[in-house]
Amino acid sequence: MLDGEFPPQDDDIRLRARPQLRHSAWAKAKLRLLEYWDYPPAALFWLILTAGTIAALKIAGL
Repeated sequence: MLDGEFPPQDDDIRLRARPQLRHSAWAKAKLRLLEYWDYPPAALFWLILTAGTIAALKIAGL
C-alpha cells in the first residue's frame, strides 16, 4: 500500500468493476490528437489530415 492509501472496501471494488463508457469516434480522435500534441510533427500531420478531410467532404457536398 502507498502512504495514506486505505485498503479497498466492497463499494470501491464494485465501482471499479463497472464497465467503461464507450467514447464516440470524435472523442477518440480528440484524445489521440491530444496524445500526439507532445510531438509537434505528428500533431501537425493530424491537423493537416483532419483539415484536408473536412475540406474534401465539403467540396464533395457531404
